Formats: sequence, C-alpha cells, structure tokens
Amino acid sequence: MKYVSVGDFTFSYVERGKSEKAENVILMVHGFTGDKGIWCLMGKAIPETFHLVAVDLPGHGYTTRKHHDDHSIPAQVAKLHQVHMK
Repeated sequence: MKYVSVGDFTFSYVERGKSEKAENVILMVHGFTGDKGIWCLMGKAIPETFHLVAVDLPGHGYTTRKHHDDHSIPAQVAKLHQVHMK
C-alpha cells in the first residue's frame, strides 16, 4: 500500500507495474461503499503490460475521512483530479 498527500488529504492506493514501461495505465475507482481492495483479483485478469492503479476515494478505505466534506460524485472526481502518483 502506498500513500500520496494532496493538501489536507492523504490518499491510499496500490499499483502494479511502472507507467514508463506500460502500454496503458488503468486507474481503478471503486463504488460508494467499496475500497481499492475490490480490484485486487481483477488485476490478475489484466495483462502485465498494463500499469494498474487502484485508489481509495475520500472517506473510504485508508484515505482521509472527513464526515463534513461533500462526498458527491462531482466532489470525489474533483479530489481525484488532484492526485499525482509518484
């Protein structure tokens, strides 16, 4: 598991492969009640030539949880756009 900070949020994510060596990068985003772990078995079905990144959205898994924040889809997308994996 890896972490990246964006302002006052810390995002948790897992990845397979390296983007500079990959044919394509796939960002895997879970549903409202899930977390990044739902993608672990799915990754086995995707060729090793793909770089996979599965992230916990705000309020899910090990990413920062702030109960007063907006957890609507547009708000989640806006936060996700701020993430830059290292």
